[in-house]
Amino acid sequence: MNVKFNTKPYFPTLIASVILFIMVFLPWISASNGFFGISFNGTHDWGILTLIMSILGAAAAFLAEKRTRALGSILAGVLALLGTIIYMKNLGHGWGVGAGLILALIVSLALIALAYMDFKNIPFSSVTSRFMKPKAPPSSPPPAPPAPPAPPAK
Repeated sequence: MNVKFNTKPYFPTLIASVILFIMVFLPWISASNGFFGISFNGTHDWGILTLIMSILGAAAAFLAEKRTRALGSILAGVLALLGTIIYMKNLGHGWGVGAGLILALIVSLALIALAYMDFKNIPFSSVTSRFMKPKAPPSSPPPAPPAPPAPPAK
């Protein structure tokens, strides 16, 4: 098996993977008794899976073959999503969900969607242009038809 790498990555999945990596270090769970509070980031328990998949998703963005790159990114996104869901499911009583966990769920879904777009050859610019397209000015009514010629004078 010959794996080739590009020096120019597929940026949408690379950016999503880097953001997912950052989300792992934000607070995932927190608890407070009124005076003292404690929080944990995603570097514990099943969050490690999300951390590893964010790194592998970033590495997959550099693969040269499009199909392998897309499937690798989809797999990384699915496993990162699985890690965050299991982490959330294993929360004990009294623990609250932190912003990092919610954002990691969202970014994992975005990584899957972006990799799917790469797999199906949907250009990223076609999706963003729908939301960033300037609105057309209101159309004016068509001009009136020309007046009929006057009858000849006698």
